[in-house]
Amino acid sequence: MDKELVSLRIDTIIKHIDSATLDLKNVNYEDFEGTSLLAKATAFSIEQICEHLTKLRKQFEKDHPNIPWEKAYNMRIIIAHMYLEIDTRIVYDTVKNDLLPLKEQLLKLKEDLK
Repeated sequence: MDKELVSLRIDTIIKHIDSATLDLKNVNYEDFEGTSLLAKATAFSIEQICEHLTKLRKQFEKDHPNIPWEKAYNMRIIIAHMYLEIDTRIVYDTVKNDLLPLKEQLLKLKEDLK
């Protein structure tokens, strides 16, 4: 995969991370769970993040083992193929706890490409 495509994928992931974290910045779990549109939009952003991570995995997993490649792959499968089984608590907690550290890891990966 060429550097330009890798950079584009990372930028897309970061865009979705920023969107999801901004959308939930001042939202508690009860409000998130009760707002179907917000929950669906957030699940879509996570699905996109996971899709792009899956595309990068083969090339970067060995050198960047701290990125949760397997978890992203599994979450993408659940969101894309078993939508009715999505646990909104996991989606919410992923945004609140995991996306900003992932963003930092991806920025480092992108820096390593230079």
